Amino acid sequence: MTQWCMKDRSVLRTIGSMQDSMAIRASMPALGRQRFDWLTPPVLNRFTRVAAELDAGTGRLTVQGWHGDAPQTRVLELAG
Repeated sequence: MTQWCMKDRSVLRTIGSMQDSMAIRASMPALGRQRFDWLTPPVLNRFTRVAAELDAGTGRLTVQGWHGDAPQTRVLELAG
């Protein structure tokens, strides 16, 4: 079942089945090769304040503060 919601005047689609999630994950490039290698425009933009990577498999959380396209804090990495 697909659900739709409104946020900031744009329509966002939420995934409604495990098959959808698996298909999306399979189409994504491998994540985690280098820390925050995915943080590029348009995700990285003048409104970027925090970047976070969460790995449920390892329990690792990696966070860094940003202001626009420049990092402002050291990387914080917590292992689970």
